[in-house]
Amino acid sequence: MPVLNLTTDQIIDLVKQLSPEEQQAVIEAIEEAKHRREVEVAIRLYGDIETYQYMEEQGKLFDSMLPELLEKYQGMYIYFENGKVLEADFDEEKLIDLAEQKYGYKPMFIEQVCIQDNSLLFARGNLMVKSV
Repeated sequence: MPVLNLTTDQIIDLVKQLSPEEQQAVIEAIEEAKHRREVEVAIRLYGDIETYQYMEEQGKLFDSMLPELLEKYQGMYIYFENGKVLEADFDEEKLIDLAEQKYGYKPMFIEQVCIQDNSLLFARGNLMVKSV
């Protein structure tokens, strides 16, 4: 299959030349490709789509609550679920051990709450997914 090197603007110009029905078909094809890619990433990272969706939902909630989390938990690692901080500690390993003991082995959204360079940033990726 030949590879085309097109810029985003070139692709947009090509799509604009299509009929409305063809444009809709292109949009649907792009959405389907995005979904397939999301499933591939989910399985590779988490083993299943449900855990991926859970982590994405928790990440969005965490992001939306970051300003208030900073007031109480700045610099700490937190085990965060459905808008609530279940556990917190400055030591990530201690937090993971405590969470495992209290809640068992399951997908957990664990993040460090911090500010960097006067903007709200946080370390993403400190998650624990273990199977029994």
